[in-house]
Amino acid sequence: MSEDRRLDAAKLYFGTEPAWLEAISDWASQKQQIMTLWLHGSRVTGRRRIKPDPPPVPDLDIAFALDVAEYSVLLGEAISLAPRWRAELSALLPVEVDIQYADPDDRSRAAFIRRIYRNGVVIYRRASP
Repeated sequence: MSEDRRLDAAKLYFGTEPAWLEAISDWASQKQQIMTLWLHGSRVTGRRRIKPDPPPVPDLDIAFALDVAEYSVLLGEAISLAPRWRAELSALLPVEVDIQYADPDDRSRAAFIRRIYRNGVVIYRRASP
């Protein structure tokens, strides 16, 4: 990945609060498995998909990368942890959270992963030891 796009809270959309991002970063710092978190989606781009009955407040889209070397362990952890983390973050924030694993090697979701790396902004990155 090239240079990270860093978050400028003043450039977020749909009432995204800087305090939410601080809370997410604090939460992530307690999760040893998390290497990187990105904010992406409509709160970054300002665009929402046309839906028949869109909710008045969009969810907060977060993608994560894990710090595990072995792919099979990595994938298993991502699958098992994402629902629990979604619930934890949704309880912590005043909006619903959608959190997904951003595996750069997942060819079945290549377009999604490219959008995360291209348009997402880093809200947390664990310091290298």
